[in-house]
Amino acid sequence: MSQNPYQANVGQGGPTHRTPQGNVGAIKAPGIALLVVGILDVLHGLFSIVRSLLFPQQVAAADIADAPPEMAEFVNFMNESGPLVGIGFGVFEIILAGVMILGAIKFMQLKSYGLAMTATIIAMIPCTGVMDCCIVEVGIGIWALVILLQATTKPMFR
Repeated sequence: MSQNPYQANVGQGGPTHRTPQGNVGAIKAPGIALLVVGILDVLHGLFSIVRSLLFPQQVAAADIADAPPEMAEFVNFMNESGPLVGIGFGVFEIILAGVMILGAIKFMQLKSYGLAMTATIIAMIPCTGVMDCCIVEVGIGIWALVILLQATTKPMFR
């Protein structure tokens, strides 16, 4: 008896099939999310560098007239430093995003558990990415961490 070639083979083949070790599709999904966030973080870092070069003075003195003295001192420091602080933050964000992208790729390939874990932890660090204001990046990091810490996941990595 031959099988119908158009019938779905549940549990056999495809990216979401179950292996003895676990669900491969459940592992690739947070890896893809980490990759997308990493790419957005690189773009944000590049934007920060360009913005700092084009607009070195971030805040006008009139905007901080009613601010506490500590805030005024910080804003003056930022304005006096010129584009260096903005460029520094942009470069730092690009470096972290590069590690996150590399870890996300290894996550999806099931190759380097340590690098996948590093990318996950970087995603959960506040104020290091473009999406932290919405807690999206932290949520993706927690999702990836939950997947990575499952007992069936680590043996799948080569």
